[in-house]
Amino acid sequence: MLMVVWSILFVSAVAALLLQHPFLTYPTSLRFLKRKPDFQPNPAAPLPSVSILCCCHNEEAVIEQKIRTTLESLKPFGDLGEALFYLDACSDRTEELARQFGDQVTVIASPERSGKSVGMATLSARARGEIFILTDANTFSAPEAIQKLAETFADPTVGCASARLLYDNSGDNDVTAISSGYWQFEERLKALETERAGTTVSADGGLFALRRTLYKPAAPAVIDDMFTSINTVFAGYRLVSRPEALAYEKTATELGDELRRKVRIACRAFNCFRLVRPQIHARGPLFTYQFYSHKVIRWFAFPLLMLFGLSAWLVILLTIGWPVAVMLALIALLMAAGGFAGLPGLALIAKAIRSTSATFGGVILSLRGVKFQTWNSAASGR
Repeated sequence: MLMVVWSILFVSAVAALLLQHPFLTYPTSLRFLKRKPDFQPNPAAPLPSVSILCCCHNEEAVIEQKIRTTLESLKPFGDLGEALFYLDACSDRTEELARQFGDQVTVIASPERSGKSVGMATLSARARGEIFILTDANTFSAPEAIQKLAETFADPTVGCASARLLYDNSGDNDVTAISSGYWQFEERLKALETERAGTTVSADGGLFALRRTLYKPAAPAVIDDMFTSINTVFAGYRLVSRPEALAYEKTATELGDELRRKVRIACRAFNCFRLVRPQIHARGPLFTYQFYSHKVIRWFAFPLLMLFGLSAWLVILLTIGWPVAVMLALIALLMAAGGFAGLPGLALIAKAIRSTSATFGGVILSLRGVKFQTWNSAASGR
């Protein structure tokens, strides 16, 4: 019996260590690395030519504002800047609103749904810039963000630069608060990886830039921002975080919208991981450690949480006895019911757990061969 208890306790401890690792021991471990030389953006250097690429599907609520802010951000580039928009079989007024800007932007309208990966590949074939700026329709950059991203490439070691994304509706409700808090941590972690490891592991699709020569189209069912950005690392360049380049968007306010988004993104991201895993390992132990700590363990947070809870409960059952174990199980069930009923505090925990379960659900779908090629914008995030 004692051996069984120790075995279960070991499983519980391993699950707990893995659960906290992406958020505590991993960032702490990065600080023990010798600080890497800063990348050298040069505001005095001539600006490179840039092409801003954006894919849209039914974005009539934001497309005019997106194009106006895009054109404003291109003013420092003069004739060296261009904006291209791929309209993925829009059934609303997106195309009508986009075309009113005339030849200020290039609009490519697809009659059939093809997905973001196909759309970005189509735009890249038409783009002329030395630097590609990839962005989403609902992401709005600060006036100087595009210029700051472009200046990064004065450093020849940099292949890709990721902007710092902020959610500007974080105070709307618990759903936005959880998303915003998680994303603030994510942005700080990318900056820490850049500082200590020399590179982060991927860029967010909201706004990032890369050298035209390093652009590699993603397969339709693979998440394009991860695939496109991580391939610059495989090519021997650095993928850096630029916290000074600010971008803003609204996250979904409805839990259902957010959970569906997480399932789709996790499925496409895990599809990407399965595709590029040999190249991740080929980059060496440090980058492999970074990727598994930053991404892979988080994808499996939900089963790790369940494993920790079950193994801890079994230890209590086998050592203290069934009355205490049953009482604790009942308390856990009551807390879960309270969380789903919306009780303050408990509701926040319940939503966070459902969020991790949605991410793991996407992983399961990936392993089953499911492919999300197209997307539908969450109405509560517009």
